Amino acid sequence: MELAAQAALNEVDCVVAVGGDGTIYEVVNGLMKSKVEKLPSLAVIPSGTANVFALEHRLPWAVSEAWNAIEGGKTRLIDLIEVKEGAGAWEDQENIRYVAQLAGAGFDAASLKLVSWGLKKKVGKLAYWIAGFRALIGKHPRLICEWEEKKIACECALVGNGRFYGGEHILFPNANTEDGLLDVTFFPKLNFSALFRIFLRFCTGGNLCLKDSYTFQTRHVSMQGENCSFQLEGEWAGNLPVSFRIASKRLPIIVPNSPDKG
Repeated sequence: MELAAQAALNEVDCVVAVGGDGTIYEVVNGLMKSKVEKLPSLAVIPSGTANVFALEHRLPWAVSEAWNAIEGGKTRLIDLIEVKEGAGAWEDQENIRYVAQLAGAGFDAASLKLVSWGLKKKVGKLAYWIAGFRALIGKHPRLICEWEEKKIACECALVGNGRFYGGEHILFPNANTEDGLLDVTFFPKLNFSALFRIFLRFCTGGNLCLKDSYTFQTRHVSMQGENCSFQLEGEWAGNLPVSFRIASKRLPIIVPNSPDKG
């Protein structure tokens, strides 16, 4: 984060992040917290576990191809998700964080606390599923989502700025990184049956959103729940309450120069 902020203050044209979604999260927050008038473009060489951002924008995986795409690519402005922890005002810019792809609260975040770093390095994404099944044994968190004078109770809610979750698996079927809207998918209850259905869809490439009525779009959503945590880009980030809102066309990124937007 500090390196990215300093690069922006040095007025570089482009910052290249080599890593996964967690690395991109750090770089994006460094760029945004620099508060420079013109942000450098963000380019990515994928090197993480899930690489959801790279999949969303169809970035090449091989280092040489990724670098060629950066040198010959084009710049696109994408939305960001602004995150405010606690009940404070949005005007307190020092406490605002930024997410390029994904956030979540409830069961999803609780299971992330159980992920073993050593196991993740050995088996990759399977470590998340193992943690998820471990979380089923414990007490499930409950949270309330509120948006546009509407309210729902659930055990898990995820906020997306793109279609994918955990890889090239669609969780937000209507999402677009440039439409000025948050996409929220929720699960009223997560038991062995529901998690097994999600796991099967994960393996077969199906839509992870179990029902059309379990997803909606909005510009702002708040979440609250007792002893309920949230995650940002696949990393545990704190406890509710938390609020999310869209920041339209805030971040310039470099994508391959292809007529297919992806």
